[in-house]
Amino acid sequence: MSTRAEAGAFLDSLSGTETTRVLIVGEPGIGKSTLIDAAAARLVAMGTLVLRASPSFAERHTAFSMLWDLLGDLDWNTITRLPDEYRTILEIALGRTRSTTELPALATAVALENLLEELATRTPVVVMIDDLQWSDPESLAAVERASRRLTSSRVSLVATSREYGTRTTNAPDFRFEPGDIHILDGLSVDELATLTRPAWPSTLTRAQVVALREHTGGNPMWALELIGRGVIGDLGALPVGTLHAPPPLAVAVADRLRTLTADAADVVSIVALLGRPDLSLLREVLRFSNTPTAAINDAEAAGFLVLTTRSARTRHPLHASAATASRPRPPARVTELHRPRHQ
Repeated sequence: MSTRAEAGAFLDSLSGTETTRVLIVGEPGIGKSTLIDAAAARLVAMGTLVLRASPSFAERHTAFSMLWDLLGDLDWNTITRLPDEYRTILEIALGRTRSTTELPALATAVALENLLEELATRTPVVVMIDDLQWSDPESLAAVERASRRLTSSRVSLVATSREYGTRTTNAPDFRFEPGDIHILDGLSVDELATLTRPAWPSTLTRAQVVALREHTGGNPMWALELIGRGVIGDLGALPVGTLHAPPPLAVAVADRLRTLTADAADVVSIVALLGRPDLSLLREVLRFSNTPTAAINDAEAAGFLVLTTRSARTRHPLHASAATASRPRPPARVTELHRPRHQ
């Protein structure tokens, strides 16, 4: 896990370095966009050229929409050494020049690679993509090839994503090595105290802020929403994962849960229900419910569980909240699932 200060300091160090690929992963609402917004402003002040894109859900099927975001604000008149053929290819990809033939994906990737090479001769370049999971496959293919081949240039890639793991599901060939991935932690107790002070009519006690941190994982959007509900005084008596997250956050996690197999989704729900079960208890519950134990590894690989040698827990309170909300179980079923604990 990386704190905001640690991740920000690392991003500041990218200017002028060799090619670097960074994926910042975290739950929706946890502050990934705020982090790279601040980093982009600092990098620009240091003389770095920052090319930014913020793909959206609505644009994920629009070819080269993300590439348009990255290159749309460039002053093309200052780019004098890019061969005409590459300039034409990029103009076609961006919709500025018409073409009677389909644009080959490899040609666009090579053109982007040469453009970044040309830009990097004058200043360090950082390509920033916020919400990588919504990028269109055509743009991702071009950025992937360019960022992978520019090993001798001062071009770095920084991306954020809600998806844990080394790649996005929308673009299975876009990979990050494990060492490139930084998981963004939520706000600390002290940071939450600073955030909530203006939003709460009286100063929260340390115990209340600690409980708020436990229930939200330090997610600032969720923390402020809970303050608005006026439930702060009851947090200490509630199990983690039982409070419903705000709809935008809950829907985002529920969408990811739906990509799991039924067995893996059941595992996440069971772990959320039991809290932090011993692995022996979890395996017994799975055996009792006819769920293969291999589904535990599937849920962990998808980023929903954290396993130790002895226990399991959901990676974030959002996962527990979404799992229990999207797969509610009747009281009788809850009793059955808990029964192995007492046998």
